[in-house]
Amino acid sequence: MFKWWTGALVFAVVAAIGLSSAWAEGAPKKERKFDPEKIFQKLDKDGNGQLSVDELAASPRFKGDKAKAEEAVKKMDKNNDKQVSKEEFLAAIKARHGEHKRGEHKHGEKK
Repeated sequence: MFKWWTGALVFAVVAAIGLSSAWAEGAPKKERKFDPEKIFQKLDKDGNGQLSVDELAASPRFKGDKAKAEEAVKKMDKNNDKQVSKEEFLAAIKARHGEHKRGEHKHGEKK
């Protein structure tokens, strides 16, 4: 089960990687949508469908800190292959953010 700091780490990875690239291009600010799949694609530099420690370490979030990137991979890597698949990445995002809409709490109340 995810601990609170695992969720915080996943959130930090996603937030720092460049959410701007995950927004619908050219859309007015109110219509932009968060897209974890686009974030994954941006991180997956070699296009193999897996995020390696080196790919995460190269992201703005980790700034070359391979040790922190290894820690993030360990937390998201459920099949212990030392890489993060798209499914593992999306599951980590879902565990952190749930299915709620932006601007709502998990129980549906408005912020």
